[in-house]
Amino acid sequence: HILAGYEIAMFNPDGSNNMWMDGMNGGHMNMNSDVDYTLHYSDIQLHGERINESTIEAKYWDDRTTSWISVPNAVLDSDNNTVTFSSAEVSNYVILNGEPSVTALDEQPSLTAMGFTLEQNYPNPFNPVTNISYRLSVISRVQLTVYNTLGQKLIGLVDRLQNAGEHSVNFNASVLPSGTYYYELKIGSQSVVRKMTLLK
Repeated sequence: HILAGYEIAMFNPDGSNNMWMDGMNGGHMNMNSDVDYTLHYSDIQLHGERINESTIEAKYWDDRTTSWISVPNAVLDSDNNTVTFSSAEVSNYVILNGEPSVTALDEQPSLTAMGFTLEQNYPNPFNPVTNISYRLSVISRVQLTVYNTLGQKLIGLVDRLQNAGEHSVNFNASVLPSGTYYYELKIGSQSVVRKMTLLK
């Protein structure tokens, strides 16, 4: 399961990308010395993609075998949310890959266990408006926030005390570009994150 993707580019003085072979990307270059990589991911990505953090690994695209190859010396630092490695061989594409958490992808903690549930937004994919629904078992301080794939907070949709019961919020993403976003429902120290896709 892909957690994040990165495109590596090396530019010539004329501005052309040296990694693109004959106008096509997916190339390789061998350097005289190692290139140091530090790839970042966010907690929002982990929760939204439901990835088991301990299984994260770096892979690079090998255009010769047309397959993803695991980077053997990559070091996962879960405290700083980074994967680092060094290599003299540079690939145009690098990904962070991980296994899903033990919990089934569509499974959500019960209302009684968490005190709230968060539904998948509808419609999804959407353009540009979607509805986010959730349910509270007791009166709660609610924070509903939208993040980009870097885990940066974009929009706070709800930040207030709300009564028990069903709630819904219309999210208008007309000012955002197409792409993947995450929304987090946070009650106290507990939170649930889901992924949504904006297609314009």
